[in-house]
Amino acid sequence: MVLDAVAVDGTRVYVRYENELKTGERPRNVEVTTVRDGRFAETQVSFGGRFPQG
Repeated sequence: MVLDAVAVDGTRVYVRYENELKTGERPRNVEVTTVRDGRFAETQVSFGGRFPQG
């Protein structure tokens, strides 16, 4: 589930999302995607950890 999507400038978008694992845990990740000439040029992913629910 996408939690936030923020366009930083004309080339980068930050997306924070949460996954639900089969164990019930819900880790969160952040991706920074760079677009050049209308194409995805680069995606960096930062894998998160456990967060309290609520």
